[in-house]
Amino acid sequence: MHTYVVVRGIIHEQERFIKELSSQYIPAWKKNSKGEFIPMKTIDPETGEGDQSLMQVSVRPIQLYEIVHHEPELNRVLAMIRPAKKYREKYKWMAWIVEKLGKIMGLEKVPEVEEFKGIPQCYKNKHVVCEVVGIKRDEYNDEGMEQL
Repeated sequence: MHTYVVVRGIIHEQERFIKELSSQYIPAWKKNSKGEFIPMKTIDPETGEGDQSLMQVSVRPIQLYEIVHHEPELNRVLAMIRPAKKYREKYKWMAWIVEKLGKIMGLEKVPEVEEFKGIPQCYKNKHVVCEVVGIKRDEYNDEGMEQL
């Protein structure tokens, strides 16, 4: 089961809360052939006896980041983060949220980009999914300087 929460507070207190929550161990369960929940047990191979198995609480943040770069570097930045297009089918709810969030924020959809040849991915991990919400183009003054 997955429980979604919104957390607000002083950052170091949030971090402490998440650390404490993710350090908790709770009983592990599985379903039997009748669909009933039964305790998972760790069985001692010598005695055949078992104790209730435990699982560590997993806390997985869903976070929004703004990555700041100059417009000509969009392809390079996308190459470094490798947007997770293949997950859109598996996690349809995430794709839906990303699309709605982009509209709410007034962002443009990310244009199709060139191949990512020769640009290394920053971090590759099957436990991290990065989905691009959209882009916001820079505004410039009369001298051609980017306005924040």
